[in-house]
Amino acid sequence: MIQGPDTDSAKLYDLLNVDETKTDTPDVFTKSLNFKNESSEIVFDLNCRQSKVTSTTSCNLKIFEGDNSYLKKSKNFALVRVFSGAMDKLFSSFNNDNGIVEIFRSEENQLSISLDYDHDGKPKLFRIAYRDSGLTT
Repeated sequence: MIQGPDTDSAKLYDLLNVDETKTDTPDVFTKSLNFKNESSEIVFDLNCRQSKVTSTTSCNLKIFEGDNSYLKKSKNFALVRVFSGAMDKLFSSFNNDNGIVEIFRSEENQLSISLDYDHDGKPKLFRIAYRDSGLTT
């Protein structure tokens, strides 16, 4: 979970290029993104919640190991292999106008989200790297 006095959760919330949904609580909104592999198994699930009144935001990221994902806790990273045709959809879910390889990095370097390219310059891997400190996995 990413939350606290820094701007990490708010930055990640703003980075998500998905519809904002109003909750039952007044002035609280959510943005969610989950990615499924070809077998319709969830590979990762990102849910952010923002209060417009208190200006607080929290995000929860879950990563699931499966056919198209590899989670290595001892090395603090997860690789998500994206099947053909899904890469554009996945990356259009993030506001990344400059085509930057690293899409997100938390202030204290606890979490980063990036894209790896193959030798032809085509996107091939969605990479999530994390440190255990301050994050629940």
